[in-house]
Amino acid sequence: MKNKIVIFIIALILSVLSIGLGREMKEGIEEKTVYLINRSKYGYEYKAIEKGAKSASKEYGVNLQVLAPDFEKDLKTQKILLDEVLDNQPDGLIIYPIDSLEIVEKLNQAKNTNMKVVIINENTGLGGGFDYIGEDYKKIGQQIAKNMSEEVKNIHIYISKDASTESQIVFRAILNNLDEDVYVKSFSSMSTEPAIYPSIVKKNLEDDFDVAICLDEKSLLGLARAKEVIGDRKVIGINNSMEIIKNIDNGNIDEIYVTNYYAFGYSAISKILGKKISQKDSYYRVNRQNLFDKNIEKIIFPVN
Repeated sequence: MKNKIVIFIIALILSVLSIGLGREMKEGIEEKTVYLINRSKYGYEYKAIEKGAKSASKEYGVNLQVLAPDFEKDLKTQKILLDEVLDNQPDGLIIYPIDSLEIVEKLNQAKNTNMKVVIINENTGLGGGFDYIGEDYKKIGQQIAKNMSEEVKNIHIYISKDASTESQIVFRAILNNLDEDVYVKSFSSMSTEPAIYPSIVKKNLEDDFDVAICLDEKSLLGLARAKEVIGDRKVIGINNSMEIIKNIDNGNIDEIYVTNYYAFGYSAISKILGKKISQKDSYYRVNRQNLFDKNIEKIIFPVN
């Protein structure tokens, strides 16, 4: 009996010591603080990046602070936010620059303090020493060309003269990678309101086509309005918005190639922590059939 009491007391002491030691070890693990400076508070791609970063931060126990200007062209505010981060000296910084050349000096300052810096979608003129996460728009164009070469023979491409650099990269990649027997005709004009497109498409039907590829949002929504004129011909695009999603759901747009911005945010946190993760798909083909699949929802409905 006496031996049992002694054993019980020893076990109790060891239990208390192990709890205390465990608490000490837990308290000794320093929580990493990471700032995400987005281009804007609004817009599906920015919300998707934020959602991905928050998901990874929750998984890895990171204290994530999200900052962003109200508007994606507000470079002045983004510079002020970057100064705030430099003053706070966190463990890591993820930034989606409005203009990387305008903030390269500040980013180099962050790098020189041993802060881990991940740049999203822009690396022009930044030099070495930064991690980079971005979309390969050339790859998207090549994949569209491959798919179209297998599926159709006559293509119309709509791209505005003031289209983004990314859209122009996709455009050139499509043209350079289509099979020789695929007929393609492109239409370029200054951004035109969607309501004008039914009459434009009707005129263009003189050259028949199987699919219309739209490389800016206005032309994509414009051709959605022209679906009655287009009939069974396919309409596909590379943009995303709630208006586009509605038109996919009602059948006026057949498919979009959507960049996986959620993976950008998730991967950025992983890079800050030096963790290796499996390669996630950089984009998805979204259509009426897979619109509400779980792996698609977190990318095209990031606000929810």
